[in-house]
Amino acid sequence: MRYNSAFFDLDGTLVDNSEGIFNGFKYALRALGREREADELPGFVIGPPLRSTFMDMFHMNEDQTEEAVRLYREFYRPVGLFQCSVYPYVEEMLQRLRRSGMGVYLATSKARVFAEAILNHTGLMRWFDAVVGSELDGRLDNKAEIVRHLLDNVAPAEHLPAVMVGDRSHDAVGAAACGVDTAAALWGFGSEEEFLPCGNVRGLFRNARELTDWLMEG
Repeated sequence: MRYNSAFFDLDGTLVDNSEGIFNGFKYALRALGREREADELPGFVIGPPLRSTFMDMFHMNEDQTEEAVRLYREFYRPVGLFQCSVYPYVEEMLQRLRRSGMGVYLATSKARVFAEAILNHTGLMRWFDAVVGSELDGRLDNKAEIVRHLLDNVAPAEHLPAVMVGDRSHDAVGAAACGVDTAAALWGFGSEEEFLPCGNVRGLFRNARELTDWLMEG
């Protein structure tokens, strides 16, 4: 095995939940009277932390951002959360990695409570050693903090070194800040081009089967 554990992103890496996320953003933006932005929602809203997306992409101040997050979750918690599907070969990948002795961890900037609900809903929870995500109060709100928390407080020494697996460049950037390699999941919402500046990317993979075979090579 190339690494002793894998830290997996969730959205765009394990599950395609684009429908629920897009609908959550549209619900929040329309409730705030921003109809045009809701109608012209860009695809790259998926992946980055929720608060930074509202701030950076929609130019909201802190108060506006907190209200947008509240509205997003008002829709997402009962409805959007379950508008998702598991990508092909993902469950088999997690099963193979666990059975090989690798540690399997979730490292998502999605709220942890939502991530756990998705893993339970899809049946993937049983393959994970631990789940780390952002907290509803804003703690662990970016990928570097999440990876660092896994390294320092969650993953045991025998599960290191680890590799970050994600579909967006912010996964690689957050992992790099902690000295962790990245495997790029190109079946998700990102692109090969956005990973080019990331010096810690060790492979680009078109599907979960390719990634699994690479991870399990000695």
